Parts: sequence; structure tokens; C-alpha cells
Amino acid sequence: MKDEAPEKKDAATGDDPRPTPRRERQTLIPAFDPSALAKEIESAEVNPTIPPPFDPVSYARIVDAHVSVALRDTPRTLAAAAKAAPLDDDPSAFAGDGPESDRDPELESMGRAMYGSYLASDFPEALVLAERLLEREPGHALAQAVLQGCRERLGSGVAPRISPSSVVRVKTSPEELAGLVLDATSSFVLGHVDGVSDAATIAVLSGIPRAEAMDRLHALLDLDVVELVG
Repeated sequence: MKDEAPEKKDAATGDDPRPTPRRERQTLIPAFDPSALAKEIESAEVNPTIPPPFDPVSYARIVDAHVSVALRDTPRTLAAAAKAAPLDDDPSAFAGDGPESDRDPELESMGRAMYGSYLASDFPEALVLAERLLEREPGHALAQAVLQGCRERLGSGVAPRISPSSVVRVKTSPEELAGLVLDATSSFVLGHVDGVSDAATIAVLSGIPRAEAMDRLHALLDLDVVELVG
């Protein structure tokens, strides 16, 4: 029998030159602990995910970021205000009787727009502005006169009024609505009229101030687009 050849070793180090086989790394899987899993499930059931409450202020900010503020004025109101611009020589004519209203530029601007609409025979728009002025300043003499004049010319001694608790529904057919030219804000308010929600809820859903939403609903009522329920 032949003798086996002796293993060759490195002359310098005396080590075996053949490579040492590499060992594969093993992934250690932790032991399954059913009690720990049960505790996690119980904790999730005790503390369920609760959705945040509806915040109308945040919703209004989102709407304001996507709806131009300039579109909140109807073209008729802007045109009427421009026609009434020469009347600035007597600004006290548009202010209320109280001293505070004399210093309120918003009331003065609203009064000019109201009177301009009245002069332009836009009685529905003038009526809405007069009602809004009287809500802010009950003693506004010009607004009282415009209110009475508009009601007489619209053929009704007492005009229908929408309160925050009033429920309105769409009266105009979809075909007729397609032919109407409404500003963006009025169209947005009209989109929330469902015949069930009251005016206050419509204002919240629309994300605009209640007074402005009521103005839009009154204008839509004057245009015979919506009607009161009940």
C-alpha cells in the first residue's frame, strides 16, 4: 500500500495554505411569546384611535386657501359700488346715527354698495345689503329707507326672511341652474343646500362667515333659486 503524500505547509509560516471553509451566519429568531402579543392586543382595544372633532375654523381656512376672496363679491355689487363712488363727497349719508358707525369704514362701504344697487334698480341685491346693514346698525336711516323701498318694488310688504334655523331647498331645476351665472361663493353655498340642513349648518359647511352665508342665501331666495321648507 502506498503511503499518503504528506500535507504541504507554507515554508515561511509553517501553516497549511489551503483556505479554511467559511461558516454561514445564522439569523436568530426570538422565541414567540403569546402573553406579550396578548398584552399588545388588549392595549390597542383599550385605547382605540379616536378621530379629531370637526373644526369649522380649520375648515374655513382650507376653503379660504382655495377660494379667492375677490370672488365673494358679486359682479353686480362691485359695479354698483363703482357707480356710487362719486357719492363719497358726503360719507355721512351712508353711516348710521351713532358716532361709532361714523368711524366704521366697513359700514360706509356696505352703505355705498347698497345705495348703488338701489340706484341701479338691483332691488334684490340692495335688499340683502340693507338687511345686513340693519343687523349691524339697527338705526341706519338710509338702510331702513332702502329696505322699505325694495320691498315695495318687489311687490311684497314683508319679504321672506331666512333665519339661522331656517331650512331651505333648491327650487330651480338642474337645467335652469346650468343657465344661471352665479359667483363662485354663491355656487359653493348653493352646493350645500340639501333641503334638510338649516342655514347655520350650511354656513359652517361652506366655511365662510355666517353673515356672508346668510347674504348669499337671501340673494338665492330673491332670485327664486331656493325656497323655505315648511
